[in-house]
Amino acid sequence: ESSQTNKKRRLQHSSNADSPLPNIHRPSPEEGEVYHLLCGAHGTPQYSSTASTTPNVPEGLISTILSQSTSGSNSSRAKASLDAAFGRNNFAAIATASPERLMEAIRCGELAKKKPAIIQNLLSNIYAKHGSYSLQFLAADGEGARKTDAE
Repeated sequence: ESSQTNKKRRLQHSSNADSPLPNIHRPSPEEGEVYHLLCGAHGTPQYSSTASTTPNVPEGLISTILSQSTSGSNSSRAKASLDAAFGRNNFAAIATASPERLMEAIRCGELAKKKPAIIQNLLSNIYAKHGSYSLQFLAADGEGARKTDAE
């Protein structure tokens, strides 16, 4: 065998023995086993919705904007704060609010000075183009058909 083949085998063996994430120690194999046992007994945990699972299209877009350049927990807090300040899916109130009020509502997320303008621009464009804040025609059901606003 060539020295190149031997070198490749040594590298392959050493990489097989090492974890790709050597500094990450959790979850341990034991913790993973406990998680799977608990899921088997109680079902898989239900996590909060993400933009891809949000049934309302503009709400999903706003959640996506709020998630940019921040952690999931900060993004969720910003969305909850936005809902508390304006009401969930009260797009007209969000679109017509002062940028300062909107900025205060989402301050716990990153880029709170830039995101209000992005969100308000999105909502004003939706309204200008469709006459309402609905984009439900973009949401597809399991069969791939487009939903209507009535659905």
